[in-house]
Amino acid sequence: MDNHNHSHVAPETMSRKFLISMVLLGVVLLAESLGGLWTNSLALLSDAGHVFMDLLALLLAWMAIKWAMRPATNTQTYGWQRAEIFAALINGISIAAIAIFIVMDAIQRMRHPEPVKSGPMMVIAIAGLIVNLVIALILMRSRDENINVRSAFLHVIGDALASVGVIAGGLVISTTGWYVVDPLISVFIALIIVVGGYRVVRESLRVLIEGAPANIDSEAVIRTIRDTQGVCGVHDFHLWSISSQAPALSAHVVVPPELWIEAPEILGKIERELKERFSVLHTTIQMEKLDGQPDQAFCDVESYQPKNNENTK
Repeated sequence: MDNHNHSHVAPETMSRKFLISMVLLGVVLLAESLGGLWTNSLALLSDAGHVFMDLLALLLAWMAIKWAMRPATNTQTYGWQRAEIFAALINGISIAAIAIFIVMDAIQRMRHPEPVKSGPMMVIAIAGLIVNLVIALILMRSRDENINVRSAFLHVIGDALASVGVIAGGLVISTTGWYVVDPLISVFIALIIVVGGYRVVRESLRVLIEGAPANIDSEAVIRTIRDTQGVCGVHDFHLWSISSQAPALSAHVVVPPELWIEAPEILGKIERELKERFSVLHTTIQMEKLDGQPDQAFCDVESYQPKNNENTK
């Protein structure tokens, strides 16, 4: 994957977006919690639980952004960029807990269906849907920039879908009187929550276990380095992420003896290519001089063609 999004949203801008979103979600949480108790709708209360998780996710993400903005120190040489990953991991795991409680209550309601005020239930759910769509629009442009923004965006989209489910359930109840639809919708909401949480946990763990970023093709990066004029081999290659916005790379790059004097220029070319094509800014590249014939080192013999030097024979 050679294409990579190079736009970056300023932390201050993301922080402001999170604050606006938190205020809006706080209003929805209050409305759905009180409305769920009033209408006796488990689906609406389940959605309120989902909104609470959304609000918690935004709060943790906002705190992580604030921490990530802190400067690096002698003991924290990368600063606090990993804080966002831990926040996202906590968010993802916490989703499972709320989903379990929702399903347990839903099973109980299926056994003993209870009357639900479908009209007010739908009105509150529609209001929640509108607010979630507004928040989704606020976060949409930044969702590919930061794992916490992406996590919050998925939370909000999931909650919007849950609101649609509540509205649909209200329509069914109002026309058929089939109250068991309410807990069924609750189970549907729980499944949405679990799927979103799984994605966030998976991406967070990828960063924590030093896996290659999902949006960068390692093979494409290696080819880019090898195709740089003057390079005849690459080994000890590692690609990982410091945070969702900070991919890092280390590698040993082999150049032939006749081009060793040009090693600094070759290194500069590699770093520019990595920055422009993959947005990899943190690089540790050790240049090595080929010792012996190409087939005795880490070079690709077939592609070994010393370039940029007319005196090479």
